[in-house]
Amino acid sequence: MRMGDLKSMSSQGRNYHIEQMENEDKKERMIDGVKSANKMQDRAIFGKPKVGKTLAKIYGTIVLVFVLVIAVLLIFDVFPNPEVDEHYMISFETNGGTAIESYEYNETMAISLPNQPVREGYLFVGWYLDADFATIVTPTFLRSIDDHGDLKFYARWVPDNLEIILTFDTNGGSLISAQTLLVATDLSSFIPTKANLYFAGWFLEPTFNTLTTKVPYENRTLYAMWSPIEMAIIGQSHYYYTFPVGTTDYKTETLIGGFELAKTETTYQLWYEVRLWAEQHGYIFSNLGKEGSDGVIGALPTANSNKPVTNVSYLDVIVWLNALSELYELDPVYTLLDFQVIKDSGINLNDIYLLVNTENNGYRLPNYLEWEMAARWNNDTVENTYSMLVSDRYWNKSNTVSGAKDDTIVSFVSSVWYAYNSLGDAHEVATKNANDLGLYDMNGNVSEWVDYTQYSDSNSKLIRGGSYLDSSHDVLISSYDSTLYTTASDNIGFRIAIGNIQ
Repeated sequence: MRMGDLKSMSSQGRNYHIEQMENEDKKERMIDGVKSANKMQDRAIFGKPKVGKTLAKIYGTIVLVFVLVIAVLLIFDVFPNPEVDEHYMISFETNGGTAIESYEYNETMAISLPNQPVREGYLFVGWYLDADFATIVTPTFLRSIDDHGDLKFYARWVPDNLEIILTFDTNGGSLISAQTLLVATDLSSFIPTKANLYFAGWFLEPTFNTLTTKVPYENRTLYAMWSPIEMAIIGQSHYYYTFPVGTTDYKTETLIGGFELAKTETTYQLWYEVRLWAEQHGYIFSNLGKEGSDGVIGALPTANSNKPVTNVSYLDVIVWLNALSELYELDPVYTLLDFQVIKDSGINLNDIYLLVNTENNGYRLPNYLEWEMAARWNNDTVENTYSMLVSDRYWNKSNTVSGAKDDTIVSFVSSVWYAYNSLGDAHEVATKNANDLGLYDMNGNVSEWVDYTQYSDSNSKLIRGGSYLDSSHDVLISSYDSTLYTTASDNIGFRIAIGNIQ
């Protein structure tokens, strides 16, 4: 054998040996890898072998105990939970009246006032934020609270035999002599008259900001307000009314009485007269309105002029109400964010911010709660199938219509123009039964635009009451709908309101 062959064989042996070693090394590494993987799997599932498994059991027990402790603390409200609202207290200083217990509230709860306290020989004036009676507590204030904390309200009283000297400024109406009257005496017997206008109540200021239905608590002059449309005063001024709302009647809301609503839906005759004046004074309307469901848009009034105006959008209505306010020297309610009075109904609510300045004394739409309070008003003294007792007085239930005095079809039909009896047309206002406030057509005839909040950039607006096109279900007190603010329809009109939302 040659030397080259021996070298070759020796080289092959070394190579084989090296390959064998490398293969053995690979096997060892594979085995080690499997072992390592198994160990990691064991740790993941069982913890470390032997001692690790015991520690895992102890660790698991600790975690379980910790979770149980946290759960108990949360259940019993011991452990702080940032998602739970803080709790605050509302207390009442009745100043000699019947005691009222404090109660707890949180940021998610609506704050409500209790029933009025009683004190022998005195009349309750109201709740105030301070012991000096500088700031009265109103439902609007309660709904607007965003800086939550403990609250204390103070009751104010006046002697019930206090005599007040009143003088009357009738603002061009028939004269009424000065009177000495007991405090809180009803003023409904003191009504002046004025040609071609309706008496709209006594106000504490010549600027017509605060309506009063009773003799105030100090000597002063009262000022008569006049209106082109007959108004009904809803409740007594300074008195809190809690009434049912919604489809179930379980929820309640509270308003102070003393605001006013027109007794009828706005007629085309009144709309036309004010619209002509408005157009001569810089007001612009996108829709000119028409008589009921079958009139001619923008035409001269006809024999149907006492039908409600229709085919007017939400923006047409608020522009018209601003004009009506200016015409009668009142402060317009609807403005832009910079308080510029809105005079053009062609604005786009996507581009502007609409304010509803209810502290102004001008004409406006009713708030949706004012509308519901007025529609549910009931003077009954005994509960019936169509009424319910809430906060010491009776209110119509949600499944009735305003003005109906029982749940029969006869009572329903005599109170409402709707699909069953309207023959598909709007009818003259005040041709069905009024409710106990003297309000006509709160349900049926035409749906009515109402306001929702005191500011809005929303494209959708509320309408209430249902119309001559609607079924019996859709004209019930609790029914409502919404539509675009630009909608001008044959079955939508409006009702005038005035008086502050306090």
